[in-house]
Amino acid sequence: MEDNLMTLTTEERNPRTMDMSHMEAGEIAAVMNEEDYRCAAAVKEALPQIGNVIDTCISTISGGGRVFFIGAAHSGYLGLLDGYETNATFGTENQFIPIVAGHFSDIMKTEGGAEDSAESGKADLEAYGIDEKDYCIGLSASGRTPYPIGALTYARKCGT
Repeated sequence: MEDNLMTLTTEERNPRTMDMSHMEAGEIAAVMNEEDYRCAAAVKEALPQIGNVIDTCISTISGGGRVFFIGAAHSGYLGLLDGYETNATFGTENQFIPIVAGHFSDIMKTEGGAEDSAESGKADLEAYGIDEKDYCIGLSASGRTPYPIGALTYARKCGT
């Protein structure tokens, strides 16, 4: 795990947005739109892996298992939205289960340090009684957030 967070690209300031407070609204929108294209290009490179994850989710649900989205902060919130939307759209009856660090009931009042506890990630996932039929997806922009790492370490011990 990376000890110095500031060496991660997810923690760096984007030089293209440094002067955003001095830009006109149209300029800001243009920069944001250009950055969106960079995201789409990154997703395109990962499409084979994304396809594999989708296939695994389908086989998990078909086999009677559940898919867990486990994350913290922004990544966790996106997993929360995806979990709810997936169940609503595909009628999967809560087979997609989001778990977000801090057990928030109000997205504006989350427990800030919860993402730093691998033990909390393990405990929160453990409460669901997972087994080998389930599939767990850890969500982390940096790839080193302790909360989902703790949950995934526990999931592997359970055979998922």
